[in-house]
Amino acid sequence: MYMRKSRLSKAKQDRFVGHFVAGTTARCAAGLVDINFKTAAYYYQGM
Repeated sequence: MYMRKSRLSKAKQDRFVGHFVAGTTARCAAGLVDINFKTAAYYYQGM
């Protein structure tokens, strides 16, 4: 599953979704994947 019209690379999306499935918090996943916390929170609300 890839997010359409996303500026995140496919690799970052894969890592991010893996953390989401594992139950990692948005703030922690953002730090691990190296993306902005607000972006992570936005995607967590939409998933």
